[in-house]
Amino acid sequence: PDNYMTMDVIGYCFMMQIGNNTFPDRTEPIFKNLDSIENREEVLISKDCESTHIDASTSIDGDKILDIRIYGDKVLRQVARPVKEITPEIEQFIQNLIATMYEKDGVGLAAPQVGKPLRIFVVDPFWVQENGKKTPLVFINPEFVEFVGNESNEEGCLSIPDVFENVNRAKKVKIKGTNEKGEKVKYIAEGLFSRSLQHEYDHLEGILFIDKIASIKKMFNKKKLREIQESTDKNGINIGK
Repeated sequence: PDNYMTMDVIGYCFMMQIGNNTFPDRTEPIFKNLDSIENREEVLISKDCESTHIDASTSIDGDKILDIRIYGDKVLRQVARPVKEITPEIEQFIQNLIATMYEKDGVGLAAPQVGKPLRIFVVDPFWVQENGKKTPLVFINPEFVEFVGNESNEEGCLSIPDVFENVNRAKKVKIKGTNEKGEKVKYIAEGLFSRSLQHEYDHLEGILFIDKIASIKKMFNKKKLREIQESTDKNGINIGK
């Protein structure tokens, strides 16, 4: 039987241009109760509701800003390993991952991007427009349940600096996983939330967004990518500056 907890949250879709960081004022609800959608009831609740998500403002003292691995680093092409147990070390690593995401002005960050091939990523696609209010979402061993529709929008990646291209992705997704407290969670997501989930999940599979762009765009960026890749050291490590 399905014993997953359903997280009821409401957020906003910015139609974010990740590359040039433009954020139109128009917003619309994008989180919906997964069970209610399956029952065709479009129920939304306040985004100020109680949440089990980590509050970044009360993160553990000593959070460390982690080095970002960039294109050419072999860890970015590994399929990440499932997390078997949420240990205190994993909990602190998640806090560090969140702190690093905000420090680098990201809307998502996956464990392989900081050199850990684990099936963990964090996202917060709303803080840039919510007056800096930070509500990170943690996904451990995530799985997509359904993909709906298709849309193209511009993406960038902390692991591929200064490269931005349009990528086709599902418009809406259903995803399930485990949060930092070991609780089973599931979401339906649209807009930027959907796109960030798909982007970060790809990192767990050793896939980068440039793998999904048009061939002519790959040719256009070939020189830039080669320059980044050639900076990788003999151990296959490439740390972003």
